[in-house]
Amino acid sequence: MASNDPAYEIIRTNKVKLQEYLQAKSSEVLDHSCQTGIVLRSEYASLRSENNPIARTRHLVDLVLDKGEEVCMRFIEAVLVPLRSEIPLLDQWISQHEQQLNVMGVDLSRTVGKAIPGAAFRKTYKTGGEDIFIKIKNIFYKDNSGVYREFLLKLTSLTQDYNARPGEPAVFLLERMVTPILIPYYHQQETKEHELLARGKKHEELMKRAQREGMTCNNLFDPIGYIGEKKHPRLVIVVGIPGSGKTMLSKFIVHSLLSGEKVFARRFKHIVLITFREIKDVGEVSLAELFSVMHSCLGKKADEVFTNQKRTLFVMDGLDEFGKSLHYANACTDPRKTATVEAIIAALVNGNLLPKASVLITTRPIAMQQLREVNVDRAVEITGFSNEDKIAFFNKFDQDRSLAERALKLLQENETVNTLCQNPSFCHIAAITLKEHLQKSDHSEIILKSMTDLFTQYVFGLIEHRGRGSRGAKEIVSSLANIALKGVQQNIQIFSQKDLEECVVSSYELGSTFINKVFTCEGIKQGSCYSFSHLTMQEFFAAIAVHLSHSTRPVSDIVKAIEDSKDGRFDVFQRFFCGLASSTPWKVFEGILDPPSADSQKEIIEWLNRSMKTQKVDKHRFISLLHCVHELHDRKSLSDATRSMTEIDLSRTRLSLPDCAAISWILLQREEPVKTLNLSGCGIGTEEMKRLQPELDRCKRLLLSLNEIRDSGLRLLADGMLGREGSLETLALYQCSLTDKSGSSLSVILKANTGLKILELSGNKIGDSGLRLLADGMLGREGSLETLDLQYCSLTDKSIPALHDIIITNKALRELSVNLSLLQGGCQ
Repeated sequence: MASNDPAYEIIRTNKVKLQEYLQAKSSEVLDHSCQTGIVLRSEYASLRSENNPIARTRHLVDLVLDKGEEVCMRFIEAVLVPLRSEIPLLDQWISQHEQQLNVMGVDLSRTVGKAIPGAAFRKTYKTGGEDIFIKIKNIFYKDNSGVYREFLLKLTSLTQDYNARPGEPAVFLLERMVTPILIPYYHQQETKEHELLARGKKHEELMKRAQREGMTCNNLFDPIGYIGEKKHPRLVIVVGIPGSGKTMLSKFIVHSLLSGEKVFARRFKHIVLITFREIKDVGEVSLAELFSVMHSCLGKKADEVFTNQKRTLFVMDGLDEFGKSLHYANACTDPRKTATVEAIIAALVNGNLLPKASVLITTRPIAMQQLREVNVDRAVEITGFSNEDKIAFFNKFDQDRSLAERALKLLQENETVNTLCQNPSFCHIAAITLKEHLQKSDHSEIILKSMTDLFTQYVFGLIEHRGRGSRGAKEIVSSLANIALKGVQQNIQIFSQKDLEECVVSSYELGSTFINKVFTCEGIKQGSCYSFSHLTMQEFFAAIAVHLSHSTRPVSDIVKAIEDSKDGRFDVFQRFFCGLASSTPWKVFEGILDPPSADSQKEIIEWLNRSMKTQKVDKHRFISLLHCVHELHDRKSLSDATRSMTEIDLSRTRLSLPDCAAISWILLQREEPVKTLNLSGCGIGTEEMKRLQPELDRCKRLLLSLNEIRDSGLRLLADGMLGREGSLETLALYQCSLTDKSGSSLSVILKANTGLKILELSGNKIGDSGLRLLADGMLGREGSLETLDLQYCSLTDKSIPALHDIIITNKALRELSVNLSLLQGGCQ
């Protein structure tokens, strides 16, 4: 640890003394550490099991040091300082180091009394009782009677697992929170593609940018501008696709501010949380009245907020769920003047109203057009989970480390599902599904080959929690499927009570069955609006609606809507639409839902077959259909749909890892290989090559030019051909960032593909040594090259002997292209 980490250093150098001072109150110290998120539940249980208070305290301090500077600072501020009045020796120690602690920015006035008594805390922590909120509030805000702060603290302290049974406690937000990495967001016209799929293709690029430009949420209000002209941003936007963790992040920020943590340099005293879905039905009000609508006690504090603008932060969550256009032209300047809620929000956003207050907005990319007329000081994007984040999440979710490792292994066996877990919501759903499967005593095999499989198993698990024979489960699923389909067709994600009634869904059913964990009710006015826990969950239920035997919606109508759509709205829905045409999901739902309509399944498969034959011109549409075939996982349907297909041309179309996995599966399952696979300029790197293996050599023409394949990617291609007899006749690797290290891989490829006649290597730094390896690899090879392109391959006159050997070895060589200007003497 660097010496410029003052909190870490002061704890490390005083470690023995602190352990001695804290041991007498080891239970209280541990409880306090857990309440403030310094210690996780699994760590808390382990430390509590240590009966020796000396050992317990030593292990706790070691754990704090292991977590680094930020946690050390929190330990001092949130544990040591508040407990100084309980431990005289600790109080003396803090007094002795007062000057040093002040320089570090520690708030020494935070002596707010006792920690929660150990037994009471442990009981509450175990049961998840509601009174923990009041106790936490008493710790941090004993001197503050603000009921609104209590409300916000309660609202943001806990979260609910997607699979929680009725009556089960919520879990601490910090136990599920993996702090996201944010990168600068540069708004451009969003492509007409499903946001989840579009960001999936960019994820690797985002991860690389995160290493260079990444920041955490604590940097959101850092000063911006040139040296000498820096200022704090007023309007900050956090962009993220559905399920990326925008709401979780906004709750985390609010909770951290209310907990007294050193967030945004403690600039803000007043925090106002606005959830757009909760205010979308509010009529004409003033800002003061809107405060009262959100919470009566906030309304009473309006004057205090209005007169302390600089210390006020508005956190506005879910602009995309507002459903209204912001009225900038009608934006008001008086917080007590009545206007439409759209005009009130617009005035806060553009600074006409409370211009010195700060505003943080979260939104999906699709709603960024609402902010095009506003001066946005900072915009960032949530990158989603890296592989390390996924591992961290699974380890947090499964306290049993071996169980977490087994779940991760199962996850990594399916590329589509694994890649979807870049999205935190999907990761949560996968963690739930895999954990429950692994905990079963029968150890039955779980099938997770597709998105449809994952969501089928997840929904089945929810039903199992509430009893397989729950009265009315079939009817409720059917009703929810109908409202989901209505939403997908009309582009609705937020539903009213009237929408529910139209689809025969009652509030009572939502609260008394498993559905309340799929279809959630949110808002201060409970029952005012409803949504599925995730947009993709809505799309899954919508696909179920089409397949139910009593469905009133003809498949032909759905197909027409899919084909007419230009905004990508149906891209994920149609995968479920096709995936549920397989018999596999319905075997899982057997005894719960009625069997699907055989006519509907047949009609869907026939449509898919027709589409595959007619949609090859539109590459985006064709990739989407490839995924539909992959979801179906039926060899006969694949054969029928692709029998006449001799070429797959996806050139200059960026491919995601799941795209590559789907292509590989189709190549593997086809009885006859495609003649030409053109993946030039598709953004293929090493990871993509892993997914495309091992069927690439079944093609006759493999075009991989203009990709960052590099030596490692070509080695993967070569290794996949070892011991096999390939069919390649043409291999194009123009500008693939290859070096001399690829010479041996090229030799392997040549020997495995005796029919290879055309090899294009121009624009790579093969170099003299690489060409020598290539020439040696041709010796004794059956077959003969006819065309070899070596232009701009960093060759010098030292390559002349290798070129000579290549010409001698390949008797049929008709065309050898070399950039002679790079050769120095000897050959003209």
